[in-house]
Amino acid sequence: MPGEQPKQGAGSGGPDRLSEIQARVDELTKLTQQYEVARIAARRTRTGITIVILLIALGFAAVLISTAYSFWNSKKEREEFLGQLQARMLSTESGTLHEAINMVREVAPVYADEAKKQFSQEWPSIRAKIHSEADLFLADLATQSRERLKARLEIVAKGAEQRLKVEFKELNNNRPSPR
Repeated sequence: MPGEQPKQGAGSGGPDRLSEIQARVDELTKLTQQYEVARIAARRTRTGITIVILLIALGFAAVLISTAYSFWNSKKEREEFLGQLQARMLSTESGTLHEAINMVREVAPVYADEAKKQFSQEWPSIRAKIHSEADLFLADLATQSRERLKARLEIVAKGAEQRLKVEFKELNNNRPSPR
């Protein structure tokens, strides 16, 4: 059949074939050992690099902690730092305060113009709302005033009637006076 290799006879090339296979096995064993050695070396390299990075990070952390500790324990350095910080922040010529003032000078007109624009657009609805609220308030105020005035007038009328009855005893009999 095509693609099939011819079968070799039992006696043809046996020891050569066996030595050839043995040589391939030895070669694969060497390659496997080399691969294992390379894999172990790569693992050691990765571990070494990781340890070096960790040592560097720990070194930076130790320096940072030691600097912060010495800074906070040194009153003179802390006061000097705070003085410089205040001088730079509060300086009206170059500090943070200067930048804030400039920002307000630049931004405030823009915001003011925008506020005027929005206010002019919304003013009709605001005015209508103010008028409706004022009308409601005035109507409520008038109603409450009338009620309070009626209550006060009733109290005054009862007081006046009692006084009249005390002063003019003849009104106590509740008869209409003859005319």
